[in-house]
Amino acid sequence: MAAVGTITTPVVGARLREALAATGIAGSIAAGYALAADAAAAPSFAVPWSHRGFFPGWLSGPLHGLGAQLDAPRFTVIMLVLLACCLLTMANAGAVRPKVAIGGIVVMHVIFLLAPPLLLADVFNYIDYARLGAVHGLNPYLHTPSQAPYDSIHHLVTWRHLTTPYGPLFTLGSYVLAPLSVPAAMWVVKAAVALASLGCVAMIWRLARLLGRPPVPAIMLYGLNPLVLVHAVGGAHNDVFALLVVLVGVQFVLREREGRAAGMMVAAAAIKASFGLALPFLIAGSSRRLRAAGGALVGAAIVGIVALIAFGSGTSAAFEGFGAQGHFVSPLSVPGQWAVQVLHQPIITQDVVDGARYAFVAITLGFLIRTWRGGDWIDGTGWALMALILALTWVMPWYIIWVLPFAALSANRNLRNASLALFVFLLLIRLPVTGF
Repeated sequence: MAAVGTITTPVVGARLREALAATGIAGSIAAGYALAADAAAAPSFAVPWSHRGFFPGWLSGPLHGLGAQLDAPRFTVIMLVLLACCLLTMANAGAVRPKVAIGGIVVMHVIFLLAPPLLLADVFNYIDYARLGAVHGLNPYLHTPSQAPYDSIHHLVTWRHLTTPYGPLFTLGSYVLAPLSVPAAMWVVKAAVALASLGCVAMIWRLARLLGRPPVPAIMLYGLNPLVLVHAVGGAHNDVFALLVVLVGVQFVLREREGRAAGMMVAAAAIKASFGLALPFLIAGSSRRLRAAGGALVGAAIVGIVALIAFGSGTSAAFEGFGAQGHFVSPLSVPGQWAVQVLHQPIITQDVVDGARYAFVAITLGFLIRTWRGGDWIDGTGWALMALILALTWVMPWYIIWVLPFAALSANRNLRNASLALFVFLLLIRLPVTGF
């Protein structure tokens, strides 16, 4: 009987873990659908501009009429359910079957693809900058949406007095949206983001196998994360495009093609500047540093030529737009919470801002030196990107995608646990009860 008990107990434990993980995935799908359908049901704070009475059928989308009224308490409860289900699933990720994990991830992506754009109006800003250049002949690095107030999308734009803060590759690529109607352009962006995010899932699976890591927990850490789904996919944010390029670059590293890998990192930074932080770690961790550095220079030259042709001398103004956003401050950030909760200050002072920046530089340099001396560059990149998020005085919930793939691919359990802790903070701090 002892032998039977020795065999049976692990089997029962494995089945229990599998059942708990399946429960978490099913709960995530149910809660995710409720949120998407509720957002499509009627005007609410969760859909940009709908609270002002603007809620046409093309904005609410195909889920219109299938949910209930979404108010702040209901949104908070659903997000907390998504949080609990995600943590339950991740705690038992090792027991999940691949088909179950992949199916759950795909279903969740489809749900938030079909949802209206959630929480912020960035997708309309993307479209407006594209129309600014392609339709009105105005350089989006030198002109603002306010200089084309007669455009059909102008009333949906939130950055009316800012030049675009995005890299030249994304800005130029977005020009394909200009000939489309506003509804068509919005849904094209949403579909592209959802597909790119699923592409990231596929790349994480592939990279995990190349690194000898379990692929199922790796894809679940990213693909079932509520901030990825609700904010990045549901909100249609362009960080996902840059992340996909970065992951292709990681694959080039593992294939010992460091030059191409470095070029991909430059391309990612030309979509979203934050991802440029991966480049020095790639070079430092490479056994062929000169080749990697050469690839970075070639990539920068190609991007520079393309940008110069497309935007002329105004390309340099891209750094001004990105830098302007770096001066924004919010209490819904780690430095903001430090100022409010610990220092009991009504605002974020310059001392807090400077302290956060110095800490970020020190941490990044420390991990860069460690990588140069033989440390894992994937691990170092993950920690540096996490330090960047922690130091930002203006942080958005979907920024978690900067870290999650590196945490998923790293052999460092501490990085994965830290990424989960950061995810919980970013989710909780943005709930309506905390001042969304």
